[in-house]
Amino acid sequence: MSGPILVFVELGTGDAAGGADRVSLETLAFARSLGEGLGGAAVEALLFGADAAGVAAGLSAHGAATAHVVTDASVAGAYAPAAWGAALAELAGTRGAAAVIGPGTDPGAEVLAHAAARLGMPLAANVIAATPDTSWSITRQRWAEMGAEQVGHYAHHDCRCPAQRKRGRLVGRHGPLRRARGAQRFL
Repeated sequence: MSGPILVFVELGTGDAAGGADRVSLETLAFARSLGEGLGGAAVEALLFGADAAGVAAGLSAHGAATAHVVTDASVAGAYAPAAWGAALAELAGTRGAAAVIGPGTDPGAEVLAHAAARLGMPLAANVIAATPDTSWSITRQRWAEMGAEQVGHYAHHDCRCPAQRKRGRLVGRHGPLRRARGAQRFL
């Protein structure tokens, strides 16, 4: 069996105040299924904040075997993505995590980006399905509302991407239509 699945859990705000964020609970469910695919890997959660200890106790009902809580005011007192990412990376290294995942929110993506940079590992954002193996297979979410005007916005620039070169000279497959297709894949 591999190391645990480490999950960054955000505390809820507004109606969800006093508990874990809804997207974080969905991330824990995703981590459980990922752990099953890894032969029963445990799910561990990392939370930040003075109120996190109370929230951590309730995460076992959502599949977290262990909850790590950072309450140090210098780190957890306010949103600090670089510090939180450093703590997440350190815990992932210490625990030998098989995967580190987090909620698909702006703070979640930012904290995970800092952790991935510190670990020297790639980051895949907006993943909706993953199949663990020697080479992981992932499925990412794409924007459904992408229209011609968004493609046009990103396609209208003066470079020749994706320009193809042969012996140092530009050859075919560039121009406005090619840039529009590239922008469509990018979006």
